[in-house]
Amino acid sequence: MIPGRLLTGVFWLFLAACAADMPEPDYILQGLIIQTARANRSDLPTETGQTTPVTPTVTLYTFSGVQLNLASSTLTDSGWSQCFSETYDHIGTTMASISALCSKSRMLMACRVTGSTTLTVAAHALKSEIMVEDANNATSFHSANNVNWYYHATVELAWGFFSTNDANVNNSFCDLTGTYPDYRMCWHTSTTAGLKGGWRCGATIGLNSDATWERVIYHAD
Repeated sequence: MIPGRLLTGVFWLFLAACAADMPEPDYILQGLIIQTARANRSDLPTETGQTTPVTPTVTLYTFSGVQLNLASSTLTDSGWSQCFSETYDHIGTTMASISALCSKSRMLMACRVTGSTTLTVAAHALKSEIMVEDANNATSFHSANNVNWYYHATVELAWGFFSTNDANVNNSFCDLTGTYPDYRMCWHTSTTAGLKGGWRCGATIGLNSDATWERVIYHAD
């Protein structure tokens, strides 16, 4: 039988050995703080060595009215994507095919020199506010987002927009109006062939067979 005093001595030796291996209290507290801080960081490696990506918040770039000389990167960097483009000399793209390609809720129409990263003139609104059939006459239009729009898919007239600084449009050909010319864009339409060649990008007109200018549409939700 082991004497009681000997057992007591062994017990205290065991406690002393355990205490020697333990960190000081202040180190324990610091360790808890560090581990808690790491647990609240989503960009630090996990136990498996993987990191949780932090997704940046992107705000869609919007504006009211007609805008000139807009960098296309301003759109694509903020949530817009190009859904349609072709040169002004192209004929035959239907409105239905454009609507299918540009299926998101917002639509931005623009034109530019072919291959340029700057949109010469641009305007946007909800798609449901842009692709609204107007009355069958050369002066009809409707307004949305401080822009005057006209859309004719069932008659041979035009599709485009102009600034609300003016209340006049003449689509007997394709927006021949001379006031505020930089703030106008017009594409010929046909009931059988959809978009026809031409016609206007800002103050530049007569683009019916011109491949050096391009019509572009972006969309976003």
